[in-house]
Amino acid sequence: MNQIDHFGCIMNVSTKKPAECSRHELDEFKTLALQGGEVAAGKLPDRIRKASLLLFLRLTDGSLKGISALKQPMPTYRAKVFHHAQSHLRPDDFGLELGWIFVDESERGKKLSHVLVEQLLPFAGKERIYATTREDNPRMISTLNRFRFRREGGAYPSERGPYNLLLFIR
Repeated sequence: MNQIDHFGCIMNVSTKKPAECSRHELDEFKTLALQGGEVAAGKLPDRIRKASLLLFLRLTDGSLKGISALKQPMPTYRAKVFHHAQSHLRPDDFGLELGWIFVDESERGKKLSHVLVEQLLPFAGKERIYATTREDNPRMISTLNRFRFRREGGAYPSERGPYNLLLFIR
């Protein structure tokens, strides 16, 4: 765990492999991921356990305020994302997905998504990464652009609700 000073607020950042997490930590991660409203609850615990790395962003009082992860997407899912975005790139060239980026509502507007992305990227090494976000989420689009992700393909309808998704690659 390392401490960071983000705009005058000290926060604790920890990255862990899912197997290193306690049951409580995994439950906390799942709870915040579900608060985003963009993931299905059913298979989420299994997907969290299969991730490459989980990131926890806590206030110094221990309260969890943000999460993100480097995921190892199933080849079929990855292919579906690239297909729906009408990308001509090879999905198999992207072994990691940056995802489950979520900041608690009480902490939004403080650019904490930058911390959630910046702290994970070194763990990807030279692996190519992709991420998806809602087309109507300018803050996340700005965060992805800041860390040299570029939009790939076109917007496509989400299976989770009446909104479009965008694919970003790095």
